[in-house]
Amino acid sequence: MYWTLTLSRSAGSETTASLLAGLTHWLIKTPRAFDKLKAEIRSIETAAEVTHARLENMPYLNACIDEGWLPWTLPPFFCPLRSPITNLSHRS
Repeated sequence: MYWTLTLSRSAGSETTASLLAGLTHWLIKTPRAFDKLKAEIRSIETAAEVTHARLENMPYLNACIDEGWLPWTLPPFFCPLRSPITNLSHRS
């Protein structure tokens, strides 16, 4: 029950922030991709044209969003790394 509650509480936390951080980082490091995304977004001429269907049919925007998820999807809780004491050595 503890893990069910922990996972339920943490599911969805930080996903939007992680996506935006990853996407922003990727676009800053890849100016060619940023320019291509800008061109696709600027092809929308009026605010009335911004609809779910229109955004869904913007292939480069959707590819960028998918790319933004890749390096930044971390679990929203601490996962400790454990090493057996016998494998550790101290060298002076």
